[in-house]
Amino acid sequence: MNVLQKVFLSPSQKLYKIGIIFAKTEEVHENVNDQFGCFLYDDQFRTDTHPAEYFYKDFLGFSVGENAKIQSQRFYDKTENLF
Repeated sequence: MNVLQKVFLSPSQKLYKIGIIFAKTEEVHENVNDQFGCFLYDDQFRTDTHPAEYFYKDFLGFSVGENAKIQSQRFYDKTENLF
């Protein structure tokens, strides 16, 4: 953590994107999503904007379109002022 903080999160750095992939279990599953989990942090990520797609999609191979929390927030944002 100290290395992450000093190298990547220091005030002089503009790199505020971190992706971590971890094994949930050592058992092999047909669906890779059952075997692995991930965390994605992007300091500039907002549900109402387009995040750094090159980082999460092209570099890490992640998608955010099916994330339940993001879908709920986008739904709320779009319907908030309808009624």
